[in-house]
Amino acid sequence: MQVGAIHEPLEIMYTEGAVVAGIIAVNLPYMVLTLQSVIEGINRNIEEAAFSLGAGPMTMFRRVLLPLSLPGILAGTILTFILGMNAYATPVLLGGPKFKMMGPWSSDSFSSTTGRRRCRRVRADDRDAGADGDGKYPDPAPVSAMTIEGVFS
Repeated sequence: MQVGAIHEPLEIMYTEGAVVAGIIAVNLPYMVLTLQSVIEGINRNIEEAAFSLGAGPMTMFRRVLLPLSLPGILAGTILTFILGMNAYATPVLLGGPKFKMMGPWSSDSFSSTTGRRRCRRVRADDRDAGADGDGKYPDPAPVSAMTIEGVFS
């Protein structure tokens, strides 16, 4: 506002953009650290060989460094995807109560009255059916039958 680019404050809170920016800010270090460890593990002699054979920096990156770092890119992508899907605090704080992602949605579904009834019904069905289907669970082995020698031998 002082520079003159905008005349009023931007409404960013409780928007999808705020949630996306927050999740990126939280997950970016995981991706960067994963890539850093993979790229540091690549032998520097391979990069120097590409340069000595006449490859420019972009060609070396595209033909040597990128293919060798693909496992790290895949690992970092999977890690950040899992963390992003399980994010709970970021969507709730930045997106507000109406913005739904996987973490808040699953929490709301299990904490609602319907979710509690569903969980009670599943537990009751499990209890009634039993492990053998006859309504009776098998008796566990007595503790005295378990010995240290039996566990480690």
